[in-house]
Amino acid sequence: MRGIAGLVVGLGSSTLWAQEAIKDSDGSNALNSECMQEGLKHASGEMTLKTLRARCLESADAAVRLDQMFDANQAEPTALENRIQAERRNKFEPYIMLPYRPNYLLIGSYNFATPNEQPYNGVDYVETIDGRFQRVETKFQVSLKIPVADNLLGGRWFVAYTNRAFWQAYNMKLSKPFRETNHEPELWVTYDQNIEFLGWRNRLIDLGVSHQSNGRGDPISRSWNRIYARFIFERGNNVITLKPWWRIPDRDGNDDNPDILDYMGAGELHFATKLGKNNLNMMVRNNFDADDNYGAVELNYSYRLHRNLQGYVQWFYGYGESMIDYNHLNNSIGIGVKLNSWL
Repeated sequence: MRGIAGLVVGLGSSTLWAQEAIKDSDGSNALNSECMQEGLKHASGEMTLKTLRARCLESADAAVRLDQMFDANQAEPTALENRIQAERRNKFEPYIMLPYRPNYLLIGSYNFATPNEQPYNGVDYVETIDGRFQRVETKFQVSLKIPVADNLLGGRWFVAYTNRAFWQAYNMKLSKPFRETNHEPELWVTYDQNIEFLGWRNRLIDLGVSHQSNGRGDPISRSWNRIYARFIFERGNNVITLKPWWRIPDRDGNDDNPDILDYMGAGELHFATKLGKNNLNMMVRNNFDADDNYGAVELNYSYRLHRNLQGYVQWFYGYGESMIDYNHLNNSIGIGVKLNSWL
C-alpha cells in the first residue's frame, strides 16, 4: 500500500511539474489541450519537454498542422525553425526591433582589385587632396526589422532598414573618409508554407519592395527600386533562399545607373547551413548573359565565440559589392566579428 501511495504521489507531482513547465512567465496556460494531446500521440521518444513546448507555441502563432509539427522523423526543430520560433516566442509583438540581415563589423577588408576611384574624379576631397583610396578599409552592416501587422491579408508585415558602410578608417592622407554608404529600407509581407519540393520544404514566401541608394548627389548618386519575391526552402539545417526581383523603372532622364541590371542580374540565390557553432553562407548573382556575363559570389563563415558574438570572415568577388561599385569588379576579403546570422 505504501508503494502504491508513493507511486500515486509521484505521478501527481510529475503532472503538476509538467503543467508548470509549460506555463508562461505570467502563469497563464500557454498551450491548449489539443496541442499537448497531439504532441503525446505523435512526438518521438527523443523529443524533450522544451522542444514540445516550443512547437506548441509555434503552432499557436503560425497555425502549423500538428501532425506535421510532431513528425516522428524530426526529433528537434531545424535551425530555421529555431530562428522563427525565437522571433515568435512571445507571440506577435508589433513595433519591436529584431535583427534582419547579419549585423557585422569587418575590422579589416582588403581589396585585391584596384579600388574604384573613377566615379569620384573631380568630386569633393578626391580632387582637392592628391591621394588615393587604400586597398584596406573597414566595412560594417547594421540591419534591423520591425513587425508592423499580423494576419493582414493572411500574412505578417515587416519594415526593415539596412545600412552598409565602407570606411577608409586607416587612410590618414584622406582624413579617414567614408568611401561609400548604402541605405536600403524595405517593406514586405511573409506567408508560412509547408510545400515539399525535391526533398526541400518551402517554409516561407515573402513579397516585398525595397529602395537602395547611396544617398549622394550627382554625379556619384546611385539608386534603384525593386519589387521582389523571396522563397525560403529548408532541409535539416540547410536553407536555400531564391530571391528574384523586378526593377521599378526610373523616370526618363533621372536614372543614374540605367545599366544596373546588366551587372546585378534579375535575382540572387543564398545557401546557408549551421554545423554546431559554425555558420556558412553563400550568395550568388548572375545576369545569365553568355556574351557579356557579369555577376558576383560572396562566401561567409562565422564561428560562435561567446553567446551571440561570432568571429567572422567574408570574401566577395564580382560586381555590386556597393552601389558605387555596381559596375566595378571587386575582390575583397575581410575579417571581424558578427552579432547574428541567417540561422
